[in-house]
Amino acid sequence: MGLSNRNREETKRSLQGQTHDLLIIGGGLTGASIALDAVTRGINTVLLEMNDFGSGASARQSMLISEQDNYNYKTWKQLETEKKVIVDNFSALYQPVNGLHIKYKGDLDITGFSTVKKGLLYPFKRRAGYNASQLLRKRETLSLEPQLSPVKLEGGVLYDNGLIDRSAMTIELLKKANQLGTRMMNYLKVIRFIYDENNQIKGVETEDQITGEVTMIYSHRIINATSHSIEQMITLDSSAPKINFSSIINKKTQFLINEVTPPIEHVLSINDSKSGAFITAIPFRDQIMITSTEKVTKPIAFDQNVTEDKLKQLLAVFNRLILNQDLTVDHLSGVSVAYEIKYQPKSDLAEFALISKSGLISVLGTSMVSYRLYASKIVDAIAKTFKKELNIFYSESDTKLISINKRSQIPVEDLEQIEVPLAIEDDELKDIMNGYGDQAADLLSYFKQCDSYMSSYQIDRLLCAELLYCIENAAIYTPLDFFIRRSRLSYDQINLRNQLNGVLNLLADQLAWTKEERSYFEREMRIWLRNQSN
Repeated sequence: MGLSNRNREETKRSLQGQTHDLLIIGGGLTGASIALDAVTRGINTVLLEMNDFGSGASARQSMLISEQDNYNYKTWKQLETEKKVIVDNFSALYQPVNGLHIKYKGDLDITGFSTVKKGLLYPFKRRAGYNASQLLRKRETLSLEPQLSPVKLEGGVLYDNGLIDRSAMTIELLKKANQLGTRMMNYLKVIRFIYDENNQIKGVETEDQITGEVTMIYSHRIINATSHSIEQMITLDSSAPKINFSSIINKKTQFLINEVTPPIEHVLSINDSKSGAFITAIPFRDQIMITSTEKVTKPIAFDQNVTEDKLKQLLAVFNRLILNQDLTVDHLSGVSVAYEIKYQPKSDLAEFALISKSGLISVLGTSMVSYRLYASKIVDAIAKTFKKELNIFYSESDTKLISINKRSQIPVEDLEQIEVPLAIEDDELKDIMNGYGDQAADLLSYFKQCDSYMSSYQIDRLLCAELLYCIENAAIYTPLDFFIRRSRLSYDQINLRNQLNGVLNLLADQLAWTKEERSYFEREMRIWLRNQSN
């Protein structure tokens, strides 16, 4: 069995039986990438998440892989190389799109690239052998995106871009880390730190969010990678330092616009002259996902609230960009805030982490394109301390070479080589291939098991197979864990409502839910389904 909540008690017992090398608190993209990097070097690694994996900031961040920042050319070039690594290793999750950067009067000059040395628009500048961008005049920009307001529009840049669902990316990193030896649990909350006689942290006291059971887990080093909860975790430490990261911190505000007619056709970006923020607008299902990235002034409060005035300010930018829009805050949903550290190649651990007197290492997340490099730096620093203090030598990072979830290399017509009776339509098979990539065969192997489940629970074979796969390999516990953060396939809402009781009963039996949990999760699912239809 892979990463599963069916063996929670066994996993908890194994976590208590020894002192681990590294314990990571936080199962988002940052924690997952650190865990994978550490375990590939031979570091005995544990990861704990108080909610579901990938449900915090990793579920809320923009899915834009080529987010802009004020990098010098050398750093930008390194990140462009890193982007290719991500696209290759996560090709099953990667969706190439065209980005359109918009220039209005008063915004950053892109006509002559007079400020390009600041690094903000390096991806848009034509260089020898690099033709991924195209400078556009006003007329050309409007022909590509007719919904743009022509008032004070000067032009734009068309450039290659890509989207990856950060939550799915996080889950895949965790699955790979688990396969390589990292032990991990979701719904296990750290409630207290344990100290030795020198007031150094040597472990954590945890509370199982499902059973309420309290357990002790010990480790030589502990990383706080809880992202939006980083401040709360720091305050648990009796030697908590003043929160003051020395590196540049970006604040990302994100929300969904629910009513945009007609929709935009490209991923749009703009450097807003009034707010000083880099703003992206991404067509997302039937909505528009807006992300505002702006540098944070110090000291940082890590406030998770967004004022109505701030939302109105960001909405005003979108209303100015798109014709005939008069959107208000009533059209918004899913408002969230996250903080990211700006990646710097030469920075050391003290520059991008907070290290308390008791040894707690607190780290923020970083942009998606630099997540692997950032994790490598953190683990490099920890490996050096192990070498100095414990005389243990660990290898260099090699996560660049690890395939996570690539597109399938097996043509659809050749899938009969998998020895499973496939009662499946060609369109469903293509959806599986596109959604799961090189893991499609793993999912299809569950089809044979579904013969008895289909009649017992009155659910479709495809839904049954994906549920069983995620129960045994992706650590789902609640129905929303599955439908929001695990499922790669689309299900008809009416059919799903008709199968809801069967889905709940299957999960209840597989995961040993209590009657109270079964009732609570049913209410939660019905609310979610109702919101999906609105």
